Amino acid sequence: MPLGLVLGLPGIAPAAQPTRRPTASPAPRPEVKLPPGGLPTTAQLTLTAKATPTTVKPGQDATLTITARNAGLLPASDIKVAVPLPAGLAVTGPAGTQGTFDGLLWTVGALPVRRTATLTLKVKGTTAATVTAAAALVSSTPPDGDSRDDLATAAIRVTPPAGARRTRADLTLTAKVTPTMAGPGDPIDYAVTVTNKGPDPATDVEVADPALTGTFLASAVTAGQVTGLPVRTGELATAARWRVGTLAPGTTATWTVRSLATVPARSDPAVLVTRSGADDPTPGDTVGRAAPTVQAADLAITREVSNETPVFGQEVAIILTVRNAGPDLARGVTVTDPPNSGLAFSSASFDAGDYDQETGRWLIGDLAAGGEVTLTLGTRVTAPGQLAGRAGVEGRPADPNSADNVAENVLTASGAAPRPGPLFRTGFPLPYTQIRLSTVEASVVGGLMIVLGLLLLNLRVRTPRAGGAWPAASRGRRSRRPARGRHAAPVRSP
Repeated sequence: MPLGLVLGLPGIAPAAQPTRRPTASPAPRPEVKLPPGGLPTTAQLTLTAKATPTTVKPGQDATLTITARNAGLLPASDIKVAVPLPAGLAVTGPAGTQGTFDGLLWTVGALPVRRTATLTLKVKGTTAATVTAAAALVSSTPPDGDSRDDLATAAIRVTPPAGARRTRADLTLTAKVTPTMAGPGDPIDYAVTVTNKGPDPATDVEVADPALTGTFLASAVTAGQVTGLPVRTGELATAARWRVGTLAPGTTATWTVRSLATVPARSDPAVLVTRSGADDPTPGDTVGRAAPTVQAADLAITREVSNETPVFGQEVAIILTVRNAGPDLARGVTVTDPPNSGLAFSSASFDAGDYDQETGRWLIGDLAAGGEVTLTLGTRVTAPGQLAGRAGVEGRPADPNSADNVAENVLTASGAAPRPGPLFRTGFPLPYTQIRLSTVEASVVGGLMIVLGLLLLNLRVRTPRAGGAWPAASRGRRSRRPARGRHAAPVRSP
């Protein structure tokens, strides 16, 4: 049988192979200058704080102004700023251009690009001390891309009464985290140490961590007490305060906290001394910063189908999409979607990696933060009923949110399989090739073969032999009448 005829018969087609999605040549476009790093995916918020005047008497008002500005290329929403005022500094009148202030948290709300919002507070000191007001960014959507300007401070010195001796104490603060590199959910330890370098004792020392998030397992101090830190709750904690008390010259006090690493992690959090009963000659070293590097890649997968209620024999497309929300590069990304016995594979198109139709494994490889790839499978329904499909994705480093690593669908296929037709096998010229015909096709082929046989038989009967002689059977049917001619015997009369 000719090869072209075999390929043209119904039910015969070459096996489909997975193919990469074709990439069309993009049309020329005008050059667009992008910021370093490409298109931004984060906001850029900056905080500033100012106190006027910076020196007041006990009971005298001062004005504290805190400004939030969106200096990025994307609008921001759900902006919250913690403003933990130290003990001994009372608020006499808040007034803000936007949002609300509850005495601790300034809920700014949304902030368009290049816009600012201001919170103005009237404050007064009740006792002689050097107090530092701090404003720290707690949250924003999208998250802030640079935490170096997420903390603003303004110091106010409340002078002692006339004739009272002014004390001096050089306080320093350091912060350390162990280990410096962790995965999501790994335990980490923070150690905050405050030291008095003298020459005088420092009274009413207070340390604050303006913005805290995550699950805190334990907290311990060598002196004083901690308030505002919800241990073992996992809730948002703002303005945890460590009230150290009096710190003699040459002595130190330490505050240790054990928590679980979270994503996104604050890359540059700050802990600072917010109050001291003595004048600090070098106030610039009273802020400590420490944060671990949390390596994580938040992978997510979706599984969509072109038709959830197909009929038997209908084509159905399955679309798998994998995204990496970061913050790090995902390596060895693999998707597993085991084949269903009721769906026959016909084609595969994918953006990256390689696909194995036998196992249903899609090896993507590396996927950058913010990246997205798609696999489209072509299938044909070969069985009625409920056809379930489940796809999962995994990769390295650890995924901080595994809830979106699995996606599944259930197809409800209707109809029934047709009765199988006769199966013909050919040994030559195509060995091991099977041709399956339907009942109608087999009937048509059989009828044509019968007609062809009758035509061949009729042609054989009407064709003379070589030399023009007819078969003997035909000669036997000639007339037996005597021949007439010159050699014929005369007819005599009786």
